[in-house]
Amino acid sequence: MGLSGSEKFIPLIFFGVFLMFFFLCFVTSFLPDLFYFDLSPAKGSATGYISYQEKSGIFQLDQVCWKDTQYDYCEFFDPDGKSFEPGKYKMQYECSMFVWGWEHSSECKIVNATKIGDI
Repeated sequence: MGLSGSEKFIPLIFFGVFLMFFFLCFVTSFLPDLFYFDLSPAKGSATGYISYQEKSGIFQLDQVCWKDTQYDYCEFFDPDGKSFEPGKYKMQYECSMFVWGWEHSSECKIVNATKIGDI
C-alpha cells in the first residue's frame, strides 16, 4: 500500500512553504539597508544639537546625529555632502518619500544648518 500520486506531493508542499517563510524573513531583514520609505515627507526647521557625524551602515555613508536636547536619542540625517562640528544649530531639513540606501543615509537631509552655540 503506497501513497497515491497526489499524496506524494504533500510533504513537498509543506517543505516549500517552510522554505518560503524563512527566505522571506531573511530578505526582509535586509530591506531597511536597501531603501528608506516614509509616507509623509516633510520639511521645516528645528533648533537642536549635532552630537557627531560619522560614516555608518553597509554602504559607509555620512550621517549626522541630531538631538532636540542634549539628552535625547539621536535622529539621523543625511548631511548632503556637508561637514558639521558638534554644537547647537538652527537647521532646515527636507525629507523625501523614498530614497535608495546606497545613495543616502536617511530619507531626511540637512538643507542648511547654522551653528548658534557649543554643546
